[in-house]
Amino acid sequence: MTIARPLVNLGRVLLALALGSVLQPVQASEITGTDLLNLLVDSKVISEQQADELVDRIQRRSQPDPNQPDINPGDVLQLLKDSGAISESAYQDLMQKQERRKQAMSSQQGAESKADSSSKVRVPYLPDYIRRDLEQSIKHQVEVDVVQKVKDEAVRTARVYGWGIEEAPGWVHSLKISGDGRIRYQWDHFPDDNAAISYPDLNAINDSGELVFNNVEDDRHRFRSRFRVLLKAKPSERIELGVRLTTGDEGDPVSANQTLGRFSQKWDASFDLGYIKFTSFEENWVFAGGRVKNPFLHTDLVFDSDMTFEGLYGTHYWLRQESVFDDQRQWDPYITIGLFPLQEIHSSRAGLQEATQDLISEINDQDKYLYAAQIGASYDFINRNKLEMGLAYYKYDQIQGRRNPFEGTGATDATASQFYQLGNSLIQINHPNDPVKLGLASGYELINATVKYTMVDFFPTYVFLHADFVKNLDFDQDYIDSLYPGVDVPSRDQGYEFGIAAGTSTLTYLRDWRVSFLYRHLEGDAVLDAFADSDFLLGGTDAEGYILQFQYGIYDNTVVSAKWLSADAIDADPSDSEDFNLSVDTLQVDVSASF
Repeated sequence: MTIARPLVNLGRVLLALALGSVLQPVQASEITGTDLLNLLVDSKVISEQQADELVDRIQRRSQPDPNQPDINPGDVLQLLKDSGAISESAYQDLMQKQERRKQAMSSQQGAESKADSSSKVRVPYLPDYIRRDLEQSIKHQVEVDVVQKVKDEAVRTARVYGWGIEEAPGWVHSLKISGDGRIRYQWDHFPDDNAAISYPDLNAINDSGELVFNNVEDDRHRFRSRFRVLLKAKPSERIELGVRLTTGDEGDPVSANQTLGRFSQKWDASFDLGYIKFTSFEENWVFAGGRVKNPFLHTDLVFDSDMTFEGLYGTHYWLRQESVFDDQRQWDPYITIGLFPLQEIHSSRAGLQEATQDLISEINDQDKYLYAAQIGASYDFINRNKLEMGLAYYKYDQIQGRRNPFEGTGATDATASQFYQLGNSLIQINHPNDPVKLGLASGYELINATVKYTMVDFFPTYVFLHADFVKNLDFDQDYIDSLYPGVDVPSRDQGYEFGIAAGTSTLTYLRDWRVSFLYRHLEGDAVLDAFADSDFLLGGTDAEGYILQFQYGIYDNTVVSAKWLSADAIDADPSDSEDFNLSVDTLQVDVSASF
């Protein structure tokens, strides 16, 4: 039998009385709906089943008030009248008597408040069937609560002391696992005036030796997902190890998205992080190696947010050695230096002429690297505003393609980039009689200035501002002009963006929110297109436009977002800008969760 909440409350009063608890006095003149129901049952006016039905109907008619847990007598009388158990005149008479009783109780309230605390306690009568069900229900609930508390305490203790792990070493206690998942609907809208050959698939061209183009005429609707799991361990106080498994094409360095719709084929997954990191006691030196997160202050202007680096880096914070516990320190300047291998070249071919073999050997000695350095600082204002600044230098070594003078040898194929998006100036590095092979025409030596500012002046709403500028110092205008005789090629060596966002400080909790706007202008050879934002104009450089985004926390650690990206090519092909027009509007609707 289901016990109504008002009767359960009275049952607890009886149970407490039986155990000898000290109870608050109840007004002797007070008549509650429960009293009335008990009286009706004892007097055989209604049956026990009818009493239960009345309670159920009362509770379904209106939401129970936790501050008034008993049943209103007026509700009982109303239902009795509706069911025909009492007449209209009897109902009106009883309601008038009830109202007079309330008024009398109100006038006596002052005197009753002075009554001695030892006054007798009136406990309304409960039938045996309700008492038995109450005892069973309370006993069961107590057992459940006790078992759960014991279980929780056992699990907590097991985690602390490593129970169940034979001879568990100390570092087991520092293991941490985290991760996130994202489901996305993406709509790519292409204007009618897009040219069919404005978006070549450069990776497919280099693989097949034939001209291949991506669709930029028919709108595309797709579902995409990204799932990542990160495991961290600290074998000692100063050392951290980490590995992360993620979805996505292992040949794509800038996107972990997995497009759905491959006829239920298994997803691709690979490790995009795997590192060892050392942090000094004063936290003023940090060294890491392996495959690491981007250690530089940056935006998506130069590097996509999903990109990770293979190599080594070190960071020195030169004011932190004064005192790691100094809460008054506001300036935190640093310098970061990194060495990141991009491509090891080890070509070998037999039966070639000496000149060809010499060229291959020369290229084998030209492994590709990214040398990087950044000097920067953060400043914490007294009002909790924060300023971050960074000036970075990125040098891509041996990145340019070289033409092959020897037919049928592929002697310079290794100078081609291993991954392209779109936007960089390219040359054919193949011999004229060989299949097409494309390489980068320009070198890339970047100077990048980044500023971020967080304002808490409108607390609890935070305002986030940022600006980013990049220039390619290794861009050779004369050489690029020579690739397009008779065409006035515009400058393609710089880019910038600025953005503003407002919302809560994090996107971790229920009802956290953020709205943002960003404008970007990124010329074709300002940065390496392989590592640039993979969503703006479908990825790469030679793009300008804006991004609007709204994010909202629907639960703790769960966010829905809508992002609109509108981008146009600046000069998709300087030799014929009309025939190579390219514009893309992209809508991304995401649901993401993390732990």
